[in-house]
Amino acid sequence: MPTELTLTQRAERAYFRSWPHSDIPSASLSGPEQHKGRDYVVLRNCRRVLACYRVQNSGKLKHLKRPPSAIS
Repeated sequence: MPTELTLTQRAERAYFRSWPHSDIPSASLSGPEQHKGRDYVVLRNCRRVLACYRVQNSGKLKHLKRPPSAIS
C-alpha cells in the first residue's frame, strides 16, 4: 500500500483534475483515515469535507459522492 503522503497527494490531484474548484484542501486537516476496517483519504478545508476517496485493495482511489457519516 502506498504511503500516507502519496495517497493524500494522489487524492488532491484527482480532486483538482475532476472539475474546477474554488475551495483548496488544507494540508493539516486532510489525510488518510480508517472507518470500519476500510481506508479512506479525506480532503478538508476549515469549513467542510471537500472530497472523500476510498482506498481499494489494489491501491486505487475511488471517489465517494457521500462519505461515511463518521467522516463528515
